[in-house]
Amino acid sequence: MAYVRMSIASPSAGKAVEAIQLMHEINNQISDINECINTFVIQPQDEAGEIIRVAVFRDYDSSENEKYVESMGLFSNEMNRCFAKNQEEKAFFS
Repeated sequence: MAYVRMSIASPSAGKAVEAIQLMHEINNQISDINECINTFVIQPQDEAGEIIRVAVFRDYDSSENEKYVESMGLFSNEMNRCFAKNQEEKAFFS
């Protein structure tokens, strides 16, 4: 059963473009080293709202492996710099 992870975040003031680029970089890293089926970055038309990063994995286990944790750790400093503190993580089975 596919497993979908979503990160929903608001960029810090003046960081919208950089935040969108960072979300794409994170997805590229995740898709290269994990059993990821597909990734998306969903952004508002006016660059003023939340940015959503979506990653679809083969199953739950492939999303929770050590490589995923390492991948996210690589970007933690940039994420803190680009995003407001109210980032939300959601996960779904499909």
